[in-house]
Amino acid sequence: MLKKLILENWKSFRYAELPLDPLTVLIGTNASGKSNVVEALEFLQRTFIRHDIRPALVGDFTLPPIRGGLEGSALKPNKEFTLNIIAGGNNLNIDFIYSITIQTKPEIKVVQELIKHQDLQNDYSIENSKIIDYLRTEHLTQSDYTIESILDHKILCVFNDNLFLTQTNFTDISTVDSFIHHRNDSEESLADFFYSLQNIFIINPLPDRMRNYSQLSEDIKSDASNIAGVLAGLPDEKKTEIENTLSKYLKD
Repeated sequence: MLKKLILENWKSFRYAELPLDPLTVLIGTNASGKSNVVEALEFLQRTFIRHDIRPALVGDFTLPPIRGGLEGSALKPNKEFTLNIIAGGNNLNIDFIYSITIQTKPEIKVVQELIKHQDLQNDYSIENSKIIDYLRTEHLTQSDYTIESILDHKILCVFNDNLFLTQTNFTDISTVDSFIHHRNDSEESLADFFYSLQNIFIINPLPDRMRNYSQLSEDIKSDASNIAGVLAGLPDEKKTEIENTLSKYLKD
């Protein structure tokens, strides 16, 4: 379950923390940044699916760009932004924290990427409660980095300044699983963390696209253009439930 989103120099936000509950309601005036929060979640979801920040941010032949694209992603005059997401799995004592810092000028690249595995109670040994911090290691040789131990953290120090590094490492569960020291009971939590990020669903209904014929479907599209096909394909009892729910809210 997603627990908190932290934005640093993202679009209109210099710094903001948003606790995420099962139902979170954003209330604000026009141009107050509500959509920017949603787009941060959308960007993270795309990154965890594609493992590359370029199509996630500026789009490609299958994805539209995030609103504002590369130019509008970092709060001016900054040239980079950081997104942090905290999520927990079925094990209530374990959280995972993912953080990514992206440079937008002069070239787009990942500046820093890390994932933290964190126990929320103190009755574990130091080895089990270690937080392993990693920056990018892909494309680096042994001379480009060192690993230093500071307290019970391991920090990967990167010395080179490679450009055009847009691919991410820690959005792939197999990579993270090989890097993090965790107990057996945390493997399920790690899988839940990735599931939570990969399955963020942004729905942005566009009425002009909802008028056309749509085929039967089990999954609704982000623009709700196939909502008729989804509703028509539901079992009769589910159709009745939705009809009663809508009638309850629309009767007045």
